[in-house]
Amino acid sequence: MQKYMSMNEKIIITLSVIFTFLAVYFFMSKELAIDDTIDVFSIETFNIKNMATTKIAYKNGLNNTLGSNIEDKVITSGEDIGIDNSLAKKLNAIPEVKWQLPVKTGRITNWLSYSHVAIDITSPNGVYETIYPIAVGTISGIYKDRAGANVVTVHHYIDGVNYTSQYVHLSSYAPGLYVGKSVTINDSLGQMGATGIATGVHLHISVVDCVLFDPNDSNCKNLGGYFNYLSRRYSQGFRGLNELIYVPNSW
Repeated sequence: MQKYMSMNEKIIITLSVIFTFLAVYFFMSKELAIDDTIDVFSIETFNIKNMATTKIAYKNGLNNTLGSNIEDKVITSGEDIGIDNSLAKKLNAIPEVKWQLPVKTGRITNWLSYSHVAIDITSPNGVYETIYPIAVGTISGIYKDRAGANVVTVHHYIDGVNYTSQYVHLSSYAPGLYVGKSVTINDSLGQMGATGIATGVHLHISVVDCVLFDPNDSNCKNLGGYFNYLSRRYSQGFRGLNELIYVPNSW
């Protein structure tokens, strides 16, 4: 014989379902939902798989929606939000900067040619224009050339290729500069100048795929070899910094 539930039993079951639903909803909201008004979040209470579609507020108070462009300062390393660095890099939409122009403001006054395998750059800031490495690297040379120009050279190893960048005519060297020092694109090499033979204040910069002053590099173990190799690579179609990044006429 079929048993029918009483009204009280139906009410109890209905209330149990409602309370169970509310409990699950509350738990899920604690796990997945982060309100826009929250300035700090913990990765321990957040499902990483939902980050692509969930609005979150970062530790520094900057709201963002993952999947759109994310500024470098939002996630600087995986440790910031408790995930590995490889995933953090994927979350950052800004590509890694490998090469840059050597000055913040400049104008090209002389491009590469067979008689001038380098770029000359002037700046309205003159000797107050700071010279930066074009890429992460190691200082390989600090010297005066035969004409008296102050010169710095930097060795770069990027994507499995060795390069040397040479910065000529500096008015002064940056404090604390020494051969063997590691530098980034944010470290000063010195100030733009007109030391040596120069028609005015400017930076003479050359870039080629060898290691200057390395005795194991038959092409560039000394300055004579470096200049010969520059000319040879130019005749083969290599165009220095232009080979690596876009160099505008002025910026």
